[in-house]
Amino acid sequence: MPSQLAQDLAHVDRGMVVAPAGCGKTHLISEAVGCSQGRQLVLTHTHAGVKAIREKMIRLGVPPQLYRVATIDAFALKYASAFPSLSGWTIREPEGDQWKSLRPAAVIVCRAPPVIDVLRASYVGVYVDEYQDCTIGQHALVMELASLLPCRILGDPLQAIFRKINKADALAWQIAQDSFPEVGALDQPHRWLGRNDNLGHWLLDVRNSLLAGQTIDLAGAPGVELRLGDPSEPYQISTCYDLAKLGGTVVALRAWRAQCHRLSGRLNNAFHAVEDAQCEELVEWGRKIEGVTGVQRVDNLVEFACTWLTRLPGPVVKSVHKAVQAQKACRATRGDAIALHGTLCRVRDDPKMTGVAAALTAFTALAEKPVFVSREIWNGLRDAANESGANTTTSLSGAIAASRERARRFGRGLGKNCLATPLLVKGLEFDHVAILNSGDLKDAESVYVGLTRACRSMIIISPSPKLTVAKPAW
Repeated sequence: MPSQLAQDLAHVDRGMVVAPAGCGKTHLISEAVGCSQGRQLVLTHTHAGVKAIREKMIRLGVPPQLYRVATIDAFALKYASAFPSLSGWTIREPEGDQWKSLRPAAVIVCRAPPVIDVLRASYVGVYVDEYQDCTIGQHALVMELASLLPCRILGDPLQAIFRKINKADALAWQIAQDSFPEVGALDQPHRWLGRNDNLGHWLLDVRNSLLAGQTIDLAGAPGVELRLGDPSEPYQISTCYDLAKLGGTVVALRAWRAQCHRLSGRLNNAFHAVEDAQCEELVEWGRKIEGVTGVQRVDNLVEFACTWLTRLPGPVVKSVHKAVQAQKACRATRGDAIALHGTLCRVRDDPKMTGVAAALTAFTALAEKPVFVSREIWNGLRDAANESGANTTTSLSGAIAASRERARRFGRGLGKNCLATPLLVKGLEFDHVAILNSGDLKDAESVYVGLTRACRSMIIISPSPKLTVAKPAW
């Protein structure tokens, strides 16, 4: 039997539900769609979100004819591309700021009478998830849909950490409140039930304190191990090892990816750094290696290895590199160094990318057992080189772009032990979380997202048991 809130949401013409972290937002959307009498358009922001909603619909037995799930931008691209004479849109695969220009083009299309007829024939209502992450342009598109069909939004302004990326284009939460009357709010911490119920209820209290701009007392919090002291790098490293001993899925949080990379290179491959969906560093390295041949490609590949691996035997790598540059035999007696020399000679002499993949494997096979700074970037380049080498019509850059698109659409296995920023794990949950420096959490949104990732327990390194951040600006 659907909840009363799900039934209310399903039958309102325009409304909003405020959904704190872990309180069953995806479940509510699925329930509400199941109450519908016709097909609903369900929009969210990421392909991971699309996947999560579809999986929840299937688990709840919602008939597939009652919904279509898509990202807001995928919906915009579909309609703008379908009517190019109306939209003026001709770009098949937008990048960067092109997405910002796409949204007004889609709005123009959705105002056209023939398109209005198509939308009304296709759907009887709209749901929009994670509304706090909307840009001004996305909101304008949703409002156009809301003028045609019943529209309900769900979100949580205290999880609006994408504002830092969207900047001036970020939608003010007050505009969402003015546009959609509140139907209700979720208040049961489902994520923690049966795992650490007390932690879940404490986090709801923390939410209220953050909204009021009050200090958070970490001492004695259920499931929180507070480690008072200076968050030095050795202390962070030992905390990561302690976290890994807890079992299950774990993530250690820092403010910036560069900080995660640095720790990853010192943790003996026990943790791996999570990259963002675009992974611009991988893209840039792909272009750099692909753009040259011969000795220059060897130079770039050695530079890549020295950037993304630690514990490399510097003198050995330098000697091998010089021999390859000079087209001389390898003077090393070590079998692993001789193998590396052979693969780098292949890179120098053969433009095919299979040599690049072989050289990357040879670097990681060195006896010193090099440590990944970013396993995802390293494996991303190696796998793309293999794909490009096996298919003469696929460039290295093309293979990298295809792999990132697959990751966006179908997700990626993060593994058990991760290093990440709050931004990169928003919407995800882990058994155990370590906040390696409470000073990383500069605003209420980062605090809330960081604290609510753990289902069972947390470790927090902090110079003080009191955590104080400014009241949210909105």
